Amino acid sequence: LWDLSGLGNDAVQPTVLAQPVFVTSDALINDKPVLNFNGTSNFMEILDNSTVDFTTAMTVFIVARQQPLSTNEGMITKWDYNTQGSWVLQTGLGASDELTTFIANSLTEGGSNYVSSDGADLTDFNYAIIGLSYDGSQAATDRVKYYRNSVALNTTGGGTIPTSLQNSTASIKVGKWGGAITRYYTGDMAEIIIYDSVLSDSSRGVVEQYLRYKYSAVVNLGPDISLDGFCDTSLSAGERFVTYLWSTGDTTDTITLDQPGTYWVSVTDIFG
Repeated sequence: LWDLSGLGNDAVQPTVLAQPVFVTSDALINDKPVLNFNGTSNFMEILDNSTVDFTTAMTVFIVARQQPLSTNEGMITKWDYNTQGSWVLQTGLGASDELTTFIANSLTEGGSNYVSSDGADLTDFNYAIIGLSYDGSQAATDRVKYYRNSVALNTTGGGTIPTSLQNSTASIKVGKWGGAITRYYTGDMAEIIIYDSVLSDSSRGVVEQYLRYKYSAVVNLGPDISLDGFCDTSLSAGERFVTYLWSTGDTTDTITLDQPGTYWVSVTDIFG
């Protein structure tokens, strides 16, 4: 995973058996590449340094899907269990279609302070744009927030989320926890974006829009068609969308026309 920030925080994995599989093209996300994690040994790692030691705020975006849904799988973490704890974003603690974040109140804390999403409704084999923000300056119940495909989610939790993040020497791991607990991730990840601050609603929307347009093609029926006379003509919205509704009432990706006129289509992409 190449770091495009200029800080050199590439995620690497020199051990061949621990390397996730690089998939060059996935038709579901506009033929973009992904990393496939096997859930038993695959992960990537960003070595600890001052630029990843966040203090009181951070925002994380991940384009990912689980295959299949499962609880307690580490997506991105900076936590070596019981020795160097800081923060964790994983799949749901009790529900496989939700998300859970742990924030340590000490380096050796075992994970008693957490917030889970309520209503993420993640589904098997379907990609989602997952957003997480942590803001230690907010009230305890508002310090961790989740977003799925740009929609804010309700939360539930346990313990009290601290006002700051521990300065852990743990590396950032993509696809697992660290230390005595591994909790490997099963599924695909296409992109991860991390900020050392909490984004405003408008700035968060810009990032989410960038990810949506990058990984889900915009519908394009092509230029207007002018014919001398008229014969059967096909219009296609493309095969990458979940639902289709044409002005004719058809619900397929392609329609055949035998009359002149103005035609439109409304689609739902993989992110809803």
